[in-house]
Amino acid sequence: MEITFSPAPSGAGKTSQIIRRACQLAHEHKRVLILLPTKELIAKTVAEELNRQPGVPQYHVFHQDTVAGSSVASEMTRFFNAAEDAGQIVIATHQVFPYIPHIANKGDWHVLVDEELQILRHNCHQIPQTHALITDHIELVPYDSIYSRVLVRDLELL
Repeated sequence: MEITFSPAPSGAGKTSQIIRRACQLAHEHKRVLILLPTKELIAKTVAEELNRQPGVPQYHVFHQDTVAGSSVASEMTRFFNAAEDAGQIVIATHQVFPYIPHIANKGDWHVLVDEELQILRHNCHQIPQTHALITDHIELVPYDSIYSRVLVRDLELL
């Protein structure tokens, strides 16, 4: 799998160039996965960029509004497992990419990424009433204006 990232600033024409490159690759009988940040940008890109290209190649769009009754990641996995051996473009959001467990023949796919990928994922967890089993044995020591260090008071009890 070849991954290409376009780091140019906003308004520099990244999306237009990505679409042109994707169409060129698809016309060369290659498979392309384009990752865009939002489903709104996907809709705009398909309408204003992709559909204006000469000889629009076969393309498929995956996001929560185009997939019914299943997760986007599972639908994409099914698609990749049964994808035709032909030039085509698949368009999805950045958010789904880490959740695709398997891409069949991934060496045959070119991934074009528009905008920066999210590198951190925040999960909020509610600690149950038994949190004292851990929190009674640790201590937070300020590190800077944002973060603290976690120190263990009693490793054996912890």
